[in-house]
Amino acid sequence: MNVAHCRRQGMFRASAKPLPSRKRGKPKLNDDTKSKRHWRSKRYPAIITSRCSETEYRELAERAANHALSLSRYCIWAGQRSAPPPPPPLPEQTQKLRRLLYELHKLSNNVNQLAHATHSARKRNQPMPTQVDFAGAYDSIQALIDDIRTQL
Repeated sequence: MNVAHCRRQGMFRASAKPLPSRKRGKPKLNDDTKSKRHWRSKRYPAIITSRCSETEYRELAERAANHALSLSRYCIWAGQRSAPPPPPPLPEQTQKLRRLLYELHKLSNNVNQLAHATHSARKRNQPMPTQVDFAGAYDSIQALIDDIRTQL
């Protein structure tokens, strides 16, 4: 309803006295008569606030109900029992891993070239690549695997 419609219908009072407020809920108590909240504040004094989407909330609430726990107690229970995610790698570790991935890519390219040479030699009845060629690739693969194991 807009203001003009309300005026036509006589919904505004003519007096200058304001309308009483329409607050809902419990009436406020004086300081000396306030009741203390009973939220197990002595047992759980710390508060954790987190935000989530509606679908995440529904999923967590369903899991909490399946375990017969409140949502907050379920989140704490699940957080204490699951392993924390691993920390992200440091910048120097990231550089080492990128270098290893680059070497692994180069090595896989060499292995593919040897496989292609073997297949084409077999089709054309030409001499196959020697064991020396494969031994060099095998040694490179072993060295790279050892390097990866020491880095990880």
